[in-house]
Amino acid sequence: MKVVVLLDFTFYRTSDGKVWTPNIFGYSFWQRYLRVFDGVKVVAVVHDSESIPENWGRADGERVVFYAVPYNTKFISCLLNSGKLKKTFREIVDNNDAVICRVPSFHTHFLVSMLKRFGKPYGLEVTTDPRGFYVPGVIKHPLSHFLRWYYTGRLRDQCSSAYAVSYATEKVLQQSYPSGGLSTFYSNVELDDADVKPIARSKDNFRKDSFGIIFVGNLHNYVKAPDIMLKAASMCIKKGKKIRLSMIGDGRLRPEIEKMARFLSLTKHVKILGNISSKKAVFELLDVSDLFVMPSRTETIPRAMVEAMARGLPCIGSNVGGIPELLTSEYLYPPDDAVALADKIMEVIDSPERMSHMSALNIETATKYTNEKLDKKRTEFYIWIKTATENIIINN
Repeated sequence: MKVVVLLDFTFYRTSDGKVWTPNIFGYSFWQRYLRVFDGVKVVAVVHDSESIPENWGRADGERVVFYAVPYNTKFISCLLNSGKLKKTFREIVDNNDAVICRVPSFHTHFLVSMLKRFGKPYGLEVTTDPRGFYVPGVIKHPLSHFLRWYYTGRLRDQCSSAYAVSYATEKVLQQSYPSGGLSTFYSNVELDDADVKPIARSKDNFRKDSFGIIFVGNLHNYVKAPDIMLKAASMCIKKGKKIRLSMIGDGRLRPEIEKMARFLSLTKHVKILGNISSKKAVFELLDVSDLFVMPSRTETIPRAMVEAMARGLPCIGSNVGGIPELLTSEYLYPPDDAVALADKIMEVIDSPERMSHMSALNIETATKYTNEKLDKKRTEFYIWIKTATENIIINN
């Protein structure tokens, strides 16, 4: 049995038919499904491209095939072309295929409608909360209030009628989008046992004369709050803290972020490193940093933070989504509050003993998110979906 996996992500196809991705959802990602299913049909937006950057990786491969869905950046145009979208799904999904949707996704509504009409079970992997995305300060869209209402409503409906739902958080998403069937949770983190440092950092590892802060997040929008990160860094420097800020991430807003850094006189203190696809290279940067900060305006269980915790890095985060499931309240701050973030950073970096304690605590937390532990839950979830699909096939 094959599995159809629908997700809201853009891949790129070269003239030789190969499919590429800039950093996530590479070929190794689909192996989790191949442990249970004979093949994976990935349904997503796929753009044609003449050339691919050197640091990108293959997304397709043996038993992993990609299918492109019609795409339009205008919401109303997508609705008007829904007939074409449903026709595409009918051509892709065979009677013998299992179906799993990674949500939220605009296209999911049309696929789920078709599946419900034919009485076919489906599973959902809820990866984020749309309520936190379509809000002021995160994304600029004339229909933001409508889209927030639309996506949250659709997601509740989809979860209530799904055969099984997995959530990226242990509690938060479940409360807002309860499942009408089986329910479990596991994050998207891909952490090997070897990625977790065995010993916490000592207080002597943290130098006040050149304190390294690291931020990880895409710059396509303001979800990860890079603007708040820069403002807080500026406040700390004005208070006499010797800070070096490294920012991993790229996107269409990078020129705005660079302009803001210049406006705040941070040019000598901030390095925007762009996307780094190699986990080894990211870990090397984490290992030479002193503090990881995630000021996001919305989150589930952030992979970047778990990776930082695994390297024994003290962490500070905004009090949103699943971040409180990783950090205790004393290392959280109210989102969108640059002053509170700056105060929290200065409070932490002034105490090397406290940072050493944070390091030990974070390593212990990260061990809960290793592949060995998460794969067991993922595999059980996929088996549920496969078994339910098989039962429908037999009964028909």
